[in-house]
Amino acid sequence: MAHIDLSNVPLADNHCHGIYQTQALADLTTWRRLFTESFDPAMQSTHVATTLFYRRLIREMAAFFECEPTEEAVLACCRMRRSVIWQTAVWRLCYGWSF
Repeated sequence: MAHIDLSNVPLADNHCHGIYQTQALADLTTWRRLFTESFDPAMQSTHVATTLFYRRLIREMAAFFECEPTEEAVLACCRMRRSVIWQTAVWRLCYGWSF
């Protein structure tokens, strides 16, 4: 089979996740639950934090919020800035990376 060069094809992740009735971020497990479709409590409470996507997300959000690159610091910033600034952060993270 011939090699196909896909380096010029932009990446598009076009799936959607449900919107929760409450957007409150009570604790780290609630926050991590937003980044998995798994119903397994261990996945939600522990394993999500070890994924490359999640680790990069924390670093990038920390840079955006100008805080320490830890879950706790990012979550604290999210709680304080949940309105327009939060929406702008998500917009920049997603569309700044051409997702």
